Amino acid sequence: MDSLKQMNAAIDYIESHLTEEINIERVAQIAMTSSYHFKRMFSLLAGIALSDYIRRRRLTYAAFALMRGKRVIDVALEYGYHSPDAFARAFAKQHGINPSQVNGAGVSLTSFPKLTFQLIIRGGTEMKYKIEHHDAFTVVGYKKRVKLSIEGEQKEITDFISKMEANYVQLEQISDAEPRGILHINANYEENERGQGELDFYIAVASTRVDKPQFESLHISAHTWAIFSIEGDWDLIKASWENIYTEWLPTSGYVLAEAPELLISKDKVTEIWLSVIEA
Repeated sequence: MDSLKQMNAAIDYIESHLTEEINIERVAQIAMTSSYHFKRMFSLLAGIALSDYIRRRRLTYAAFALMRGKRVIDVALEYGYHSPDAFARAFAKQHGINPSQVNGAGVSLTSFPKLTFQLIIRGGTEMKYKIEHHDAFTVVGYKKRVKLSIEGEQKEITDFISKMEANYVQLEQISDAEPRGILHINANYEENERGQGELDFYIAVASTRVDKPQFESLHISAHTWAIFSIEGDWDLIKASWENIYTEWLPTSGYVLAEAPELLISKDKVTEIWLSVIEA
């Protein structure tokens, strides 16, 4: 429950600083996690990227200010836009009209509400997990920078997986370290200027063979991991991933540490690895 309070405190901080430059590091400190994982967790829980949420809240308040008679240029500067043109484009994208049209007859505006995170009690979802410490290891394989979709299929990822499936045997031949199996790895999550999430997606194996020039490598430091085991199809894996963030993590007594997220397939069992520290 404490993690939900911390997330809501972080939202309160954002709300009170909408007319200022928001320090995401400070927001993450309030939520007691890293900025990397705060942005990642926020997008999974809220269904919207953090930067996009901030933009929409600012434009909601900007509409209120214009309705009270403030000048467009003053409102643009107040909510972080350095030119009226940039403000007008963003405003029109959310509200469907130009800022100068706000006080026209019959005008409709789009208000984006403040988010509040709550724990909803519903039919329990059983999750098999263990907490383990693992020493540092290196993964070797293929990497692609992908753009994420908030809803629906992650097409860039699924297309990359389909493209690389023929190379799995080659990867398995250089797998000589733990954890065993084909690893799908999310690393270096960021949000671009349009508020869209991006990350480095790896298809790799744990290996000491970092001398292979045709492969990318990624060093993963020693961490304590929450490891969830799933036996089922891809739909169940996706549902389990969501349940970890929305059900397990808020009540577990753990918070996310800054590390890649791992999905490991071996012996018809899929494992999700998330690096954690005690709250």
